[in-house]
Amino acid sequence: MEYQFSIDKNDYKINIQLNSNGIYKAKIADETFEFEAIPISEDQWLLMLGDTSLSVHVAQSENNAVVSVRGQQFNVTQSRDRGKGSRDVSAPDRVQVEKKITAPMPGRILKILVKEKQAVKAHQPLFIVESMKMENEVQSPKAGKVVKINFKENDLVSVGDAVIELDD
Repeated sequence: MEYQFSIDKNDYKINIQLNSNGIYKAKIADETFEFEAIPISEDQWLLMLGDTSLSVHVAQSENNAVVSVRGQQFNVTQSRDRGKGSRDVSAPDRVQVEKKITAPMPGRILKILVKEKQAVKAHQPLFIVESMKMENEVQSPKAGKVVKINFKENDLVSVGDAVIELDD
């Protein structure tokens, strides 16, 4: 299946195929890579790319979705003019998506890396969630100030729980 997306005003095409052994093959420009997609929940996936794992959270409505990967959020909208099986994915305003930084997967808060009233930079690590014996660092999608921390270390969280609230 082919997807169209843009990040920071750069346009990309990605072609993803599922092999008979359950491994996905993706081609972006001239680069090809393989990965395994393991469902964690209805809207949570663990992508295994060699020795690297990525937690991907997808919150979707009828024709669009917000995809969260390593604390960055991307808006995904199904294209109406690219033909069957094609989607348009864009992230020009991903830093303005939300003020609430949510748990991307169910698990336990292993470590809170910031304090209330602390200024944070875009992509700064905010907290670590442990799930399935794996540690997943959640980063700030934008620069801002920590307004509220809703959980403490060792608390259990569900997908979508607002762990930290940011203000501009």
